Amino acid sequence: MPSRSQTKATLFVTLLISLFTLLFGEYFTAEPVTLTSTKSNNLPLVFDKAQVVDVVDGDTIKVKALDTSPEFVTTPTYVVRLIGIDAPETHKPNAPKECYGEEATEYLGNLILGKTVTLKKDKSETDKYNRLLRYVYLDDVFVNEALVQNGFAKAKAYKPDISMHDVLDASQGLAIQKSAGMWGNCAP
Repeated sequence: MPSRSQTKATLFVTLLISLFTLLFGEYFTAEPVTLTSTKSNNLPLVFDKAQVVDVVDGDTIKVKALDTSPEFVTTPTYVVRLIGIDAPETHKPNAPKECYGEEATEYLGNLILGKTVTLKKDKSETDKYNRLLRYVYLDDVFVNEALVQNGFAKAKAYKPDISMHDVLDASQGLAIQKSAGMWGNCAP
């Protein structure tokens, strides 16, 4: 038979869990994306909403998760590679900056820096550089497509993450037709 102190402890824990569920239960009812651990962190991560804290280049950003699991006290920064696109390089070692790379970086920064975005996974979690691979949405704007449609990136299929390739490829066709961005300003 449990002692009186054990019964009180059990009651206290039950009340605490009930209070926690009542106060924060709404945060655990959605179906967020589950991410694998990163090299620097072995804990599993769960989030799909993030704040963009830096724009590395025209197809790579840094984010902080907004809806992480409760076990995290601090939110780490994650590097996200926008999938299905390839923007001109600006940071490739031993190589010159590519035409329209700076413009692509500036466009992406103006569009999403400091804003809350939604991250959507295709098939892969990360690439060989341990960057999260995601489609990025700002409200109704499919950011990956906006970059392609305005000539700041090319549509590029990276298997197995190709579920949006047809959309991105069609947007590239339109960008080429109207000589948008790199298509009107860079030599082939």
